[in-house]
Amino acid sequence: MRSIKQSARGKVLRDLPIAVRQSYDKLPEQVQAKVCMLHADGERFRSEQLSRSDQRMATIEARREIQTSIARFNLDRERGWAPTRADLEEHQKDVADQNELLEEIKKLNEQPEPVLSAEPVWELLQGHATTIWKHKAAKYDGPATIEALTEQREAIDRKKAERRAVLGKPLTDEEGVAKLSASVKRIAARHSPQIERVLQYRRGARGYEQQSPIWTRSRDGQVTASEVLSIMFELFGDAIVTKYQSRLRHQTRGGKALSIPAREKRLAVIDAQLLELHRVEEAIYLTCLRAGLPVTRRLNAKLLAVLEIEEDTEAKKRTVPSAGESRGSLVVLTADDAEPEANDDFG
Repeated sequence: MRSIKQSARGKVLRDLPIAVRQSYDKLPEQVQAKVCMLHADGERFRSEQLSRSDQRMATIEARREIQTSIARFNLDRERGWAPTRADLEEHQKDVADQNELLEEIKKLNEQPEPVLSAEPVWELLQGHATTIWKHKAAKYDGPATIEALTEQREAIDRKKAERRAVLGKPLTDEEGVAKLSASVKRIAARHSPQIERVLQYRRGARGYEQQSPIWTRSRDGQVTASEVLSIMFELFGDAIVTKYQSRLRHQTRGGKALSIPAREKRLAVIDAQLLELHRVEEAIYLTCLRAGLPVTRRLNAKLLAVLEIEEDTEAKKRTVPSAGESRGSLVVLTADDAEPEANDDFG
């Protein structure tokens, strides 16, 4: 009985909360006995599964041996061998045994799977949750019942799943495009043909794909971090300090590491984690915001080229905005002069 109880503590209670697992000895005797019975039922279930599988495999192996004997008999007869009366009787017996084994295999396949007859341990212990948590009330600050603990864990799992779903979306999704302001979309509609030509030049003529795989797009079409960094270096040069310097040394300044001039005071650190999660637009805007660098029309156009936003056909039909409207469409995020609308657009 003691060995079964110890085994139950190690196997049956493994998935229960730590407080329940540590309070097993404080449970009523009838509950401990029930847990041991559940463990014994689980062992019976596993042994039935193994015996059923072993029996089926032994039957299939015996049928294979008989099939081999029958095939050898037929092959010898085709080659001109004349069997004796005893050989014919043995052959007929093999054929009969083969049919019997085939029927036995069919019966084994039709048998229902063994099932656990007892109720789960989790449901069994629900009625004794109060007894369990009384012993841990002084040390444990959490849900008072197993039901509350289950709800708490499910809520945490839901939040994790939602976060993974958001972070795992590619930038070409509608939700990612919706984060950009209307002014940036208008710029993309007017400049998308030129942007596409620039991208073709960057990916083809310079031979980035042949030089280094980190400068290309991933196979699923998402933007790589190094492609964004190349645009940031073209725009701001030494004003950008990044954690990817060691990976980009062979692509910058003839193989030399980037040097930061002493006169340059605006140093921006690109968030490597955001780039790895393909949240490229957020990483670029945070970089410019922290360094006080202006997010101008040129940066917007290059950014949209990376994001590959499709050309808005409705925007092409609109009339060209006036000077005041076009100036208002620029998204400028500087430390001194920041427009409230731009801040609202980008969070």
